Amino acid sequence: MSEPAREIATHNILASVALCWGEYSRAEAHAERVIELLGDDHARARGDGLVFPAVSAPGVLAAARAEQGQFESAIQIGEEAVRIAESLSHPHSLVQALAYLAYVHQRRGGHAEIEALCRRGLTLADRVVGVALEMPLLRALRGHALICSGSVEEGLKSIREAIQAHTAFGVRVTLSMLVLLLGEGLLVAGRLDEAATETERGMALAAGCGEGRGEASGHQLLGDIATRRDDPPVELAETHYQRALAAAVGLGVRPVVAHCHLGLGTLYRRMGRRQEAQEHLASAAGMYREMGMTYWLGRAGPELRELL
Repeated sequence: MSEPAREIATHNILASVALCWGEYSRAEAHAERVIELLGDDHARARGDGLVFPAVSAPGVLAAARAEQGQFESAIQIGEEAVRIAESLSHPHSLVQALAYLAYVHQRRGGHAEIEALCRRGLTLADRVVGVALEMPLLRALRGHALICSGSVEEGLKSIREAIQAHTAFGVRVTLSMLVLLLGEGLLVAGRLDEAATETERGMALAAGCGEGRGEASGHQLLGDIATRRDDPPVELAETHYQRALAAAVGLGVRPVVAHCHLGLGTLYRRMGRRQEAQEHLASAAGMYREMGMTYWLGRAGPELRELL
């Protein structure tokens, strides 16, 4: 392997590792270095990998931007990764690009886009690629989108199948994300005890792999679960939200910060703590508006209107 190719491969691997660990600035730096080294030669330095670095590096960059709430940039980069994969006529690279772009839309709340991207990726994998590591993620993201669109049981089935398939690969990295998606889906279904169990399992998996985002999103979800109970344990919900906020602020995961404000605002509205509810809901709505998270802005809006 030539020295430039070795440097590209090294930065490409480090970008993916940093993304998993929630070190988004490092992930961006390594991914941007790969893109710089490749220039316009998108077919360069694939080596023995399954995916061209010209596709995987912008995919990682898009995901890192999405985690920080920079969705306009993330979508543009993710769509460019899809175009590069298409130009290379390389199905596996295209499957991965579609998975990264679906991931970006999931973080933003774009359920229609997720379904279309995942359907395309899964169809391509089944027909051309065969077994691909991206398939469980595509199935899980599609399942989550189905749940949010009202097809709850179908969505839960899809996520469970994704977890089973991911486990069969013998890979623990990113499994936590799939399990946390299941926990969120069970919350939507109103199965709160199951949701809490799966969320705690997801957090344990994340901790075991050093995936920092799992702590933030897990505590936020546990706060949501506590808030949804008939007699909400207020102190427990507040504790989870505060832990989630601390972890999310430390990582720079602004969407999770906004979700915590929405959760706290919803909790305090139920408790009759009007001023605190208004403050948190206004913070959530402002952040959602700034990040272009229109689905979630719609969720915060009704809560605010009930206080007017």
